[in-house]
Amino acid sequence: MTPGWGRVLMSMSESAHAGYKGQRGFAACRQQGAIARAGRGGGKSMAMAARFHAVSAAHPRASSVFVTISSERSRDILTPAIWKLNEKYDCKIEEKRGDKHFEWPNGYKLLYRGCKDVTEANKRRGTPWVAAGWDECASINQRLLQEDIHECVEPRLVDYNGRWFAGGTPGPLPQGYWYELSSGDNHTYPLFCWDARHNPHMPNVLSYFDKTLQRMNGVPDRKTWPEHCKSLLDLITDPDCWKLLPAAFVREYLGQWVVDLKALIYKVTPKNSFREFPITPDY
Repeated sequence: MTPGWGRVLMSMSESAHAGYKGQRGFAACRQQGAIARAGRGGGKSMAMAARFHAVSAAHPRASSVFVTISSERSRDILTPAIWKLNEKYDCKIEEKRGDKHFEWPNGYKLLYRGCKDVTEANKRRGTPWVAAGWDECASINQRLLQEDIHECVEPRLVDYNGRWFAGGTPGPLPQGYWYELSSGDNHTYPLFCWDARHNPHMPNVLSYFDKTLQRMNGVPDRKTWPEHCKSLLDLITDPDCWKLLPAAFVREYLGQWVVDLKALIYKVTPKNSFREFPITPDY
């Protein structure tokens, strides 16, 4: 492992949701297909950046890849974490923005890429990868996500005995390949689950959650609270009370799969209504 890796690892949270390991466990895991299901503010992007850093010293001039819906989004997610590694551990990582990658002093590269269509995914077929990570998996076409991982990238991890991993928050509907990976029903890959409450670098997390629920108009009437709940934190920490909270909050901030009935409603508007079929179907 890269020198100083232990310091990086110990700065991460060990706590997690009951029955799961959290940020530190995910960053340290060397099994194939480690899955991070984390709420916003949990430090998932830092854990992913750390995983790439962990294998950098052993692979000079080799490449890893980080994928989200677009290369711009991948850069947005990676950049704060990479600069934090530089700031705290003097990693001396530089960005080569024109080539869309970050580069370590020994020439190890971390490419940031998109997954909007099969053409983008197919570009990853010919490169041997040290490590590969996908984030915000719920926003990627689910069939394409599965193909990108297992058909485009995974066969070329064998060159370096590399590992792939994936992460994100739950989507509005409990279906698709990301749900299969992160629901806990699939025991093929190790699953790690945590949220901002477990992030040691996230101060005043209760205030953060309170403001979020206020913005969502999602603080339930006190009359609906069970007797044992004396504070908002009591509601948040009791899974039986999640039905009182907005589904979007439980999904995005607590990292839990819940059925969001609003997501099942198809809204008919002039923009999606046509007198005639708007395209010629390619059967």
